[in-house]
Amino acid sequence: MFIKALSVLALLFTCNALSAQAQETERTAAPVTKVVDEMPRFYSYECESIMDEDKRKQCADMAMLETVYKNITYPPNAKKDGIEGTVVISFTIDMDGMTSDFKVTRSIREDLDQEALRVVRDKLVEWEPGKQKGMPVNTQFNMPVRFRLK
Repeated sequence: MFIKALSVLALLFTCNALSAQAQETERTAAPVTKVVDEMPRFYSYECESIMDEDKRKQCADMAMLETVYKNITYPPNAKKDGIEGTVVISFTIDMDGMTSDFKVTRSIREDLDQEALRVVRDKLVEWEPGKQKGMPVNTQFNMPVRFRLK
């Protein structure tokens, strides 16, 4: 009897693990959408208590910009050479709000590109996923990072 119960328990664990693996494969294999009904939103703890959706989005957008510009360092050689401009980083926000597939889609110069990529990849990590017909979807997001000397 004990062996039979143990076998059933092992079978349940195996089925559960296979189900979780299938869901993970489904989530990562789902297509990446470029245009969605509801765009992804940067997650900011301070903004979550705001009930008005438009104001919460504005708050999250400000938090995103503050995070980027608080953490970015102007590369010394680019500063010395007087180089300014906008780097665009493209990345995917999956159904769980996790980021991946970072690419520079508009380049200025290698040192500026790498700094923009570093900040976006390392600091903009928590997102509310994009939604299509109310359901979370993998979404491509383009983040412009402007370098300007004062």
